[in-house]
Amino acid sequence: MIAATEPATQYGRRDLLSLVRGQPIEDALVVVERVCAHAGQSYRLALSIAIERAARMTAPRSAQLTRVFFAEMEMALSALWSLSELARTLNLRSLWAQGLEQRERIYQAATEATGQRVYWAIAQPGGVREDIQFEEARAQLGWLREAVEGWRVTTAPHGVLRAIAERVDARQLKPEVSESADVAAAPDDAPDDALTREDARRTAPYDGYRAITVDWTPLDDLPSGVADVTSCALRLVTRLKLSYDIMHVCAETLSELPRGQGSGAPRAGQGSATIQSAHGPARVDVTLAADQTIVEARITTPCAEALARAPGRLVGRTLADVPATLVGLDLCPSCADL
Repeated sequence: MIAATEPATQYGRRDLLSLVRGQPIEDALVVVERVCAHAGQSYRLALSIAIERAARMTAPRSAQLTRVFFAEMEMALSALWSLSELARTLNLRSLWAQGLEQRERIYQAATEATGQRVYWAIAQPGGVREDIQFEEARAQLGWLREAVEGWRVTTAPHGVLRAIAERVDARQLKPEVSESADVAAAPDDAPDDALTREDARRTAPYDGYRAITVDWTPLDDLPSGVADVTSCALRLVTRLKLSYDIMHVCAETLSELPRGQGSGAPRAGQGSATIQSAHGPARVDVTLAADQTIVEARITTPCAEALARAPGRLVGRTLADVPATLVGLDLCPSCADL
């Protein structure tokens, strides 16, 4: 049983955004897309929107919805990765293999649609790249819907993933035992999962999210407690379902819209955009020079705070249960150490 923890972050500062300063917009987009394997498309989209706001450009609705579709595809990949990792830590090997196979099918679709397995380069200021084979990606929605329903079954009452997760949570040291054993608990000011519940797509719709309607109420039904394994499983499946729903709505709406790109060139100015990434809300601030190079760029994510609070969330867990708990904390060194 873990009695106490102490944070010891020893990462070397990457200072990745220094590679962006002084670079042309296209080169900056390439770098930002590679910040994080789980959120690169989101950061590229955020930088594109921030540049549009700095330069007073507007992308047409078809481009906005295309950007949203692929941003949600990335978030579906992230949710499936975390679900697979959670299944692995709970020794549910068939679910682990299932999640990895489903991710591979999405990667294959992305490769057919964009020519790239990982770095799709979808968003750009004023629109999207012009050679996207969108129908190749849209064709995957049929099997993805079945996959989502399958994961929902595993986290329904008496579902296998939920049952094992609840068993792990039941082993957590109870508060009264913790006090009698003089075990250090999580800080009193440790928040619940408010950061996880906050969703920029819902609270402050941006880009193509302003043009779609989906049911956000499942976010209201999530249980509190970011470190609870059961909460983690339910949250991930909810994320996956929302991403599918948004992709579906975007695909249906795009079938009725003409394709197009924004007009005009970026101008000097400052802009910012807050978007929903796989790790939660993230903000990108950018300053453009008159020659369309990046003077300054900054990315702010919730990952640094999550990393700082992680030690307190492990108190009261057995060592065997730590891996599953860590999956729920969604610790991303890449985004915490920009």
